[in-house]
Amino acid sequence: MKYSSIQIASAVLLCVFTLPAFAEKCYEESPNMVADGDEYYDLVMKDKLSRKDDKKIKALTRSLKGKWRGKAIAVSCVGTEKNPKMKTIKSKVTASMVDGIENQLVLKAEMYMKSRKSTASTTTHLFRRDNMFNAVISDENFISYGERLRRRAGQGRQFIETTYALQLNTDNKKKKLDIKIHHYISGVLIAHEKWQLTKK
Repeated sequence: MKYSSIQIASAVLLCVFTLPAFAEKCYEESPNMVADGDEYYDLVMKDKLSRKDDKKIKALTRSLKGKWRGKAIAVSCVGTEKNPKMKTIKSKVTASMVDGIENQLVLKAEMYMKSRKSTASTTTHLFRRDNMFNAVISDENFISYGERLRRRAGQGRQFIETTYALQLNTDNKKKKLDIKIHHYISGVLIAHEKWQLTKK
């Protein structure tokens, strides 16, 4: 499947705020799509969260609520599938996490981009219980999961997958949080991001 620069740019703008450049390759297939095959496009959740896992998420949510600051790296894919290029934006972050509806956690952030000398606001809703695929919850300090949806785009519809991984650590009595987010459209990577935050 090929994508033009305009299509990719439009898709990135429609996604949540985007971010970093690691070993990930632009337009590579989602690991979930590789593993699930045709079932990847099935939005019916097979495995619901257990009460034990739900309690772990609530415990992590309590730890995450409050004010944070740090940095973020945003990488979006531009160009064609045969000639992909990465556009990287680095930001300083001032953020807060508050309760949302239905046990969600809402991340509200102000991103200062030095290269552009501008600030952007972004809001991300975490832990949507009704749309959490492939959740991995090892303890009360780590969770990874994905979200999937179909969205109208022009005359057709796009299949969107977003994956999240959050790791909370305590260093010298300071809470530090790493967040990684990957954005896929039609099963290929179009953007990814990394946040490194310290609680105020």
